[in-house]
Amino acid sequence: KKVFIPYRDSKLTRVLQESLGGNALTTMMAAMSPSKTNYEETLSTLNYAKRAKTIKVNATKNEESEQIAKLQEEVEALKAKLMEQASGVADTSKYEAQIEEMERFMKQTWDDKEKASKQHEEERKALEAEAKRNREQALEEKSRRIKLLEEKNDIELSIQDLRVQNDGS
Repeated sequence: KKVFIPYRDSKLTRVLQESLGGNALTTMMAAMSPSKTNYEETLSTLNYAKRAKTIKVNATKNEESEQIAKLQEEVEALKAKLMEQASGVADTSKYEAQIEEMERFMKQTWDDKEKASKQHEEERKALEAEAKRNREQALEEKSRRIKLLEEKNDIELSIQDLRVQNDGS
């Protein structure tokens, strides 16, 4: 939400408009004259200073300067690598592999990324289905064993078998 800032109609105010209402911390000094001949101008300046004092600016740090500094450091590092290559001292195989990897990544289209995503999703679903089949087989085996034990009418073995199965799962 932009806050309306009452700018005075003067060239100086228009020049300072971005500093007064933009993303900057600004210090304003009002110059006054003790002379009676400049009374009206001094009064106008004081009124302007009073209005300017009410302006609240929330300045935030400019991130571009940090990015520029990082990019300049990177440029310097790349220049140093170029100088090493020119002198024949550097091992370029590591850099060539990185460049190839970056080029592959840059050439990869959204369609390729979508295909890879679908492939991963299919693999995940296949693993989930396999886990579900394994759980179902374990339950079937448990039911089969219980049924066999019940057919033999051996309650003691049934209880022991259930305990073993519960401890194992």
